[in-house]
Amino acid sequence: MQCFLVFSTAIITFNIQHQVIVKPEIGNAVLHIKSITPNDPNICPWIYRGTANILTDQNTYINVAFKMTSQKGHKRLIGDVTYQCKAKIKPGQTGEFIIKLLDQPKAIKTSYGLTEWRYKSKKFIEDTLLKQSNYPQASEFLIALFSGVMYDAKLTLPLQKAGLTHLIAISGLHFSLIASILGTLLKTLFSQKCSYALLIGFGTLYFLFIGPTPSVERAWLMLTFSLWGIFTDKQVRPLNLLGLAMIVVILQEFHVIKQLGFILSFSLTAALLLLSQPFEHILRNIIPKRSYRQLKSLHIVDQHAYVLLAMIRRISALSIAVNCIAIPFMLTYFGSFPISSLIYNLFFPACMGFLLTGVLVSLPLVTITGWSGPYHVVEFFTHHLLQVAIHPINSLAFQWRCQSVPFCFFVIYMILMMNWAVKRHIQNLNTQGIVPQIFWI
Repeated sequence: MQCFLVFSTAIITFNIQHQVIVKPEIGNAVLHIKSITPNDPNICPWIYRGTANILTDQNTYINVAFKMTSQKGHKRLIGDVTYQCKAKIKPGQTGEFIIKLLDQPKAIKTSYGLTEWRYKSKKFIEDTLLKQSNYPQASEFLIALFSGVMYDAKLTLPLQKAGLTHLIAISGLHFSLIASILGTLLKTLFSQKCSYALLIGFGTLYFLFIGPTPSVERAWLMLTFSLWGIFTDKQVRPLNLLGLAMIVVILQEFHVIKQLGFILSFSLTAALLLLSQPFEHILRNIIPKRSYRQLKSLHIVDQHAYVLLAMIRRISALSIAVNCIAIPFMLTYFGSFPISSLIYNLFFPACMGFLLTGVLVSLPLVTITGWSGPYHVVEFFTHHLLQVAIHPINSLAFQWRCQSVPFCFFVIYMILMMNWAVKRHIQNLNTQGIVPQIFWI
């Protein structure tokens, strides 16, 4: 198991460096659009993503994931239509290929899909909430938090500088929070197994609404497998679920292993599962863990203080585990890392539960009854929370920049870190009297 995980880390990390195309080429492209994202209407109104089958002028046939921006004044392409066009293609920084149209795309067939429905549904939610908004920028953030689409391009840059763009990239955090919120409600109305079955259904609907990306697919698959295991009274292990989700995503689209989004999503999730517990054990030297009997013997003020310190210990362990991978990753591929994110990510993710609960409660109320009272409360809180990110503390408002990190150093670091994490994980299992198994579900 240990050798397999370390070897997989090396192979997947190296894969991003290998590109089928290393320089711009021109060819005939067949475009299958899988997502449509609104952008700045004064520059490029829409951004398209999907897969493309391309026959280059050198008679090379390739199948790649692409990103394409529309030109101002052009009509929007329809999501559920396959297009053919002459295009220029070049490798992108994140593993996707950048396509520039050289002529007007021609619709060759209509295919069944949910791309157009997703675009119109998310646009409907945006229009509905913005009509009731007192703070448009806060509403744009709430819409992005729920739908994964940021309509306000001016808000994206401050979030990038603060290192908070991952909050609007739908991931396991969003799925787990929404599952917790809906699960609490469903358990008061239905039996336990029925509520788990309904949660699988609601999770699937949310997945179809957001659309397939590596992080979304991973989050949905892990949630579904986990709930199914509980529903069938079978023991599940998070690492096994992560591996199973990775296999499913790769088998569906093999070229996804060349995308930074895929590598970062699975790497950070593995870091959370493998590294958070070892780091929490280390932090217990600073904030010791107390038994229930010890806690009960304390004064009520000390009890509340201990609960707060225990939360800080847990959040700090999670933050250290994630940043052990995120910082070298960002420095290697992007050459910078926002220092402020180390502070903001200690409390911003904790606020997401309240914000998502507010959106889930407010959206049906605003849509069906037109009552926007609860939404205004959430929007007011979001507005003041965003001010902290948009106007950061001066001493933290800078980037840690690195001109060049040798890629081989990054690969060696990832292998060593994974090796240490797996060893600590196996030791932790052994202390619990559990024998590690590779195919253990």
